[in-house]
Amino acid sequence: VIDLGGLAKVPASLQGKASLVLRRDHPTLNDTLVSVVGVTPDDFAKNVFWDSAMPGPSVPDLIRQLTDDGPGKPLRAIFSGSAPTQSTLHFVEGDADVDVPIDVIATPDLLPGAQAGYPVMYVNLAALQRFGTHGTYEFWIRGNADDAQAALNTAGIAYQHVGVADNVTDG
Repeated sequence: VIDLGGLAKVPASLQGKASLVLRRDHPTLNDTLVSVVGVTPDDFAKNVFWDSAMPGPSVPDLIRQLTDDGPGKPLRAIFSGSAPTQSTLHFVEGDADVDVPIDVIATPDLLPGAQAGYPVMYVNLAALQRFGTHGTYEFWIRGNADDAQAALNTAGIAYQHVGVADNVTDG
């Protein structure tokens, strides 16, 4: 996972092995702090590595269900916790509050991307962007971190932090 300096397109050299996401940590879902990951479903499901040994439904199969139902419609969400089907995601944006209606379509026990014990929620990136929420754009990349950084440097894409799966631990 590479944290970007802002919105960027996946460079040609990383096509087929990288996906852009918008991550926002610590909004609340029904008074529970969560992490929200906005994804482009088909791109994310096929370009990011998934461990097929994870229990439950296939992550790519779940992700592909995150269709964008259009303006004024609730966000379809996959949530790694317990939540009512009809829920509200609450963001604080500066001095304003943004409440986003959510339709929880699946609640698997485990999803990748959880941080510090907070449940993680996946939603459609384009639908999330319509609500004007802020966060960190990231590339989730399948492959070697050094090669990925070289590709971003060649493309002139600014980045701030690189996280490598081998360095992730759970306390």
